[in-house]
This record gives sequence, structure tokens and C-alpha cells, in this order.
Amino acid sequence: MPAVNPRLSVTLKPSTAALLARLSSLTGNSQSSTVGELLTTCEPIFERMVLVMEAANEVATEAADEMTRATSEMADSFRRAHGRMEQQLGLCLDEWEKGTGELLGAMEKVQRRARRKSSAAAGAGMGASAARPRPRTAAAEGYPANSAAAAPLSNRGVRFQSGKRGKPRPATDSGDF
Repeated sequence: MPAVNPRLSVTLKPSTAALLARLSSLTGNSQSSTVGELLTTCEPIFERMVLVMEAANEVATEAADEMTRATSEMADSFRRAHGRMEQQLGLCLDEWEKGTGELLGAMEKVQRRARRKSSAAAGAGMGASAARPRPRTAAAEGYPANSAAAAPLSNRGVRFQSGKRGKPRPATDSGDF
């Protein structure tokens, strides 16, 4: 048959257990009745503590609900602002198209220059200097006149020589470089 008053098993620190044993020997009561009397005496404090903790749980739940609602409202606000920004960007792009459309249209109409006609095909249509092929010379190529011993300058200002270092290239009369 179940007991009218519920029983609890409590684990105490050794120092607390020693104090409880001394108190129960002084009062002549058992340790369990001494603990029961102490808790009954503190019942108003326990009741107030339970009420405070229930209120704290309720406030925490309401705060979580409020935070969820506020987050949802904030997300909706950001979505609306994003939509307005996209609309404004579209208007700006439309204005850009209006302002640059004529320029782009004119640029698309511009065609590249026609290729030069070869000297045989040029004939009488072009001047004699344009029809005559230009000779390949060291000066025309940007090389020094005595390029047998010197190679052209690189973009770093040093001269490149093929073969092993220190040996200049042999001189050629053909003019090919």
C-alpha cells in the first residue's frame, strides 16, 4: 500500500550529513523527520521560488515567440527593400540603355578598314610608293646596323645571344635575323 507522504532518497555531502546527524541527536528526532521539518519550515520560500521560475519560463517563451515574429517581420522588410532596389536598378539600367544606345548603334555600324591590296592587285589604283614592297633592312626592323655581333634589345634592356654565353653569333650576309 502506497504511503500518504512521499519518500525521497537524498544524497548529501559528508559535511552536511555530519551536521544533520548532530542536529537530529540534539533534537531527538530521526534524520528524515529533521529534514522534513526543515523543508516544511522553508515551504513559503520554495513556493515563491517556484512562482519566480515559472514566470521566468513564461517570459522566456514569450521572448522566443516575439523574437520569431520580429525576425519574420524583419525578413519581410528586407524582401520588400530588395524588391525596391531591384526595381530601381532596372530603371537605372533602362536609363543607361537610352543614353548609350545611340553610341552603341553607331559603333556597331563602324566597319574595320579594308585590307591593303597586294602590289600586283594595286596596280594603277594606288601610288607607286604604296605598290612597291618595302625592303627588309636592319634599320626597318629596329636592329642596329652591325647586328652581326649584337642581338636586338629585349623588353628588359638586355641583349639575347643564341648559343653559349660569351660567344657572339656568326656574321651572315643574307640579312635574315
